[in-house]
Formats: sequence, structure tokens, C-alpha cells
Amino acid sequence: MTSGVEQWIRRAWPRPGTVRSGLAAGFRSCDCLGLPRRRRPPTAEETALRSLDLAGCTVYDIGANVGTFSLFFARQAGGAGQVVAFEPVEETYRKLVANLRINGVVNVRALRLALGAARGQRAAYAVAGAAGTTSIATSACADCRYRATAALETAPLDEAAALHSLPPPDFMKIDVEGAEHEVIQGAEGLLRSVRPAIFVELHGQGADGKADAAERLAEALARLRYAIYHVETGARVRPGVFAPGIGHWLCRPS
Repeated sequence: MTSGVEQWIRRAWPRPGTVRSGLAAGFRSCDCLGLPRRRRPPTAEETALRSLDLAGCTVYDIGANVGTFSLFFARQAGGAGQVVAFEPVEETYRKLVANLRINGVVNVRALRLALGAARGQRAAYAVAGAAGTTSIATSACADCRYRATAALETAPLDEAAALHSLPPPDFMKIDVEGAEHEVIQGAEGLLRSVRPAIFVELHGQGADGKADAAERLAEALARLRYAIYHVETGARVRPGVFAPGIGHWLCRPS
């Protein structure tokens, strides 16, 4: 007879299913949790992204993970739009591709590549059992929870866009576990010429680390003439004045 604990584990273990909440609600996933989830109000991040008109747009999903945002962007962009999803971690990339396949999504191109300031092999670290935390900007020295993983191939976005003949982006979402500033550095050509809107999830180690990372990022975006808004509060972000290190920024060319 199966014990109650064993039944609970079987229900909770990731397996194919339909996403019940969040931006990818209604899509199938190869990695759903079987436990029931309470309905919750949308987060500020979800509300902000749903408010954007992305119909017909080209979206770069930088740090795509298993595809939650890529699936959402594919739906929002529609048949006339397209998504380029960047995910460097092999196991996570396989799940991303599988999720695109089982949903019949054809307007997303997935690239197994980490974006940064320069081309090369970079040491990567992650919290054990949590591939979504993989970072080229965090080490075990900065956070004892992190352990070395396989090195990642890294390239600047400007170079990757040319190498892979990518269409210019109208919108970029960046969630790269602390390497946000490096991604911006490697994309300066595109950001100066194409001027896409940018949505950034902020990261950093500890309160001081988050504040320092936010200040560097705000300075880089201000130099590129972007107006920055803190999604959770609606406040205008300006380097040296207000650069919150938590939450999300929506950045528009000014």
C-alpha cells in the first residue's frame, strides 16, 4: 500500500501538465508541480508586462529559463511577431525547447547562449538543485549557497545578433541573475541604433550588493539615454538619486 507521504511526493513531483497561474497560464509544461495552488492576485511584474502592446513585435527573452516568459511573449507578439529566447544552461535549455514543442509554438527561436560583455568561456555557479539560479556574476565566495557548475559560452548581444542573423528587437526582457550590467555593456550597439524598450529583473548579493549593482546599471542606461521606471512603485529611477536594488525596471528610450 502506498503511504500518504509517497502519494504526496508523486503529486508534487514535476511532470507534464498545464500551467495554472502566472503569465504562462493555459500553456502546457513538461515540468509542472502537481500540488494545487491558491489563486493569487497578479504581481506588479505580471501587470506591467500584460499592459504592454507587443503585437507584431520582436522580443528578446534574455535568461529564458524553461520558457514561462517566452510562451507569454509568443502569445502577445502573435503570428506577425517573434521571440528570440536565450538560455545557456543545457538542462534548462532542453526544457525550454520541450515546452515550445508541446505547445506547438513556432514563433520562438531558442539559442543556447549566455550574454555578457565579452566572448569567452565563463565560470558559472548555481544553488544546488536550482538551475534557474545559474549565474556568471555570483560565486561561492560571494554566496556560500552557490556551487560551481559547467562553464558557459558567453557572447555580447551585438555580436550574437550579427552571428545568428537575428531581427532587431523592439523589446528586451533581461533576467540573468546578476549579470544585467554585463548584458547592457554587450548590447550598446543595438541599444544605440535600434532603441528597444527594456524590462529588467534586478539581482545582487545582499543589500549593499543590490544597491551597487542597481547604481551601475542605472548609470549605464542613463548614458544610453534611457528613462527608467521602478515597476513596483512607479518612481523614476535616476543614478545617484534613486536606484532601488530590488524589483523590476521598465526602461524606455528617451
